[in-house]
Amino acid sequence: MMPSTAPARVRWPLAALLVTGLAASLQGSDALDDFAALDQQGRQHRLHACADVPVVVLYSYQLGCPIARQDVASLDRLAKDHNAKARVWLLDSTAGDDRARVAAEAKELGTTLPILLDPAQIIGPSLAFDRTGEALVIETRTWQVRWRGPVDDRLGYGAQKAEAIHRYLEDAIDAVIAGTAPATDAPASKGCKLTRVEPDRVYDYAKDIAPILETRCVSCHRAGGVAPWAMDSGKRIVDHAAMMRETIRTRRMPPWGIDAMPGVFENQTPLQPDEARALVRWIEAGAALDSKSGAAKDPLAKPLPAPQEWPLGKPDLIVECPAQEVPANGVQPYRRFEVATNLPKDAWVRAVDIHPSDRRAMHHAIAFVLAPGEAPDANKLSGLDDFLANYAPGMPPCVLPNNTGRFLPKGARISFQLHYTTYGKATTDHPRLGLYFLPAKPAREAKVVSARAMEFQIPPGIAEVPVQATWTARSAVTLYGLAPHMHLRGSWMTYEARYPDGKREQLLSVPAYDMNWQMFYRFAQPRQLPAGTTIVVDGAFDNSPGKESNPDPKKSVHWGEQSWDEMFIGYVLYAAQ
Repeated sequence: MMPSTAPARVRWPLAALLVTGLAASLQGSDALDDFAALDQQGRQHRLHACADVPVVVLYSYQLGCPIARQDVASLDRLAKDHNAKARVWLLDSTAGDDRARVAAEAKELGTTLPILLDPAQIIGPSLAFDRTGEALVIETRTWQVRWRGPVDDRLGYGAQKAEAIHRYLEDAIDAVIAGTAPATDAPASKGCKLTRVEPDRVYDYAKDIAPILETRCVSCHRAGGVAPWAMDSGKRIVDHAAMMRETIRTRRMPPWGIDAMPGVFENQTPLQPDEARALVRWIEAGAALDSKSGAAKDPLAKPLPAPQEWPLGKPDLIVECPAQEVPANGVQPYRRFEVATNLPKDAWVRAVDIHPSDRRAMHHAIAFVLAPGEAPDANKLSGLDDFLANYAPGMPPCVLPNNTGRFLPKGARISFQLHYTTYGKATTDHPRLGLYFLPAKPAREAKVVSARAMEFQIPPGIAEVPVQATWTARSAVTLYGLAPHMHLRGSWMTYEARYPDGKREQLLSVPAYDMNWQMFYRFAQPRQLPAGTTIVVDGAFDNSPGKESNPDPKKSVHWGEQSWDEMFIGYVLYAAQ
């Protein structure tokens, strides 16, 4: 058995949660902990990003609940009347309420209010929502719940009034906006009782928790991995439990980034609702390491194989770049240079791996093929189209789709574009490019193109600046993957296929873009696009003070190479049929 004496624990007492309805923070404050969730349209909303309004209203909702359905019109009116002062969200924490049905009911009710989905039940219970029909008024200055109760006195169980006499929620909103104390005479809310999944379950570290971490987290959170700390023992998990809870509730970890609704992709890493529920509830219950499962050893304490220098095996050709000196501080310009391959004959590439020696310093790298005698082209070498390989944080080596390859002519040169960011310590990076060859010419050549917008202007202080770009397939193609690219003000991005027959299909949705995690999302099953299909890439920039990564919300921003400038590129990996 594992030791019965666990390290110091992080505790969120359930009784306190139920009595106060507040998610207790580590300091014991009654300020609500942050959270993020997707709504019925796949857009992400985060509580602590709402500091631009004085009030956030959260209303407990459930699909099909009669009282909740009838409250929606009143909530719509309140949102419209208080548009500049209050944000109104509905929160559905019923595990079985899938997004498509919630979106259909919202359309039926004629509402565009965000209905946040909490299938893991890691938000609603922390707010002490145990039935629908209850609203919270949250003051964003302090993130405190200033009032909770029903919308009004119009609805009851099996009866309703023609008009409300008391508008409790509206009065509470007005009071908090005015800086006064809301009235405390509201009756208990009436609504549908909510069902919690296994509310009394006690999660076992060795049996329930460690396997989730091994599957979803340890590949990065290990010695020599890209994550900042190693999940190499239960003690280390307990030490970081509070931060784990925060990153799960705010959807920052694991860093998958996309909404799974449009399709299935290779190497999907998001937590499933039952996994998120297990981790958060285990942490909130105290993060106990004592095992009831009979496990004799800590599952995370076992030694792991050393990280492979080349995960795909030894490359057929290694292109060595000159050593790159990176200072401790300061802004680094892009670095460009060429390296000869000295290839004695033509080759077809099946996989590529850009390998920095210091991953903390390299922001990104792009490699391009130049044929013998080919002059460098500024547009080509800017990374807009047809690169051979690229690297960004979190990006694994790239194996091209079956029966495809990239042509590398005899005597080719490789042109590199490198960008470094300083991190307080001077370092020397020794980047290398590993190339893996096919034995013969493949059936088709893989291509990378982009839909891009370059003539945009982002005004200062604006939270939603829309932008769109398109790319049209001139012939029938097989679509293998998509890669969104923006900089620090990037907010969200979607890809949609518009077919020649008029049909539309969403291919990818990134509800909350994060420049730190730039990935090529590969379809588990490649998509066949007929000639004339247009891929429309929509997105938005957030240049407001509420965007945490925004370097300067007072600045007007245009296209540019540095991270404080912006780009809007939707990369497409395909092969002609």
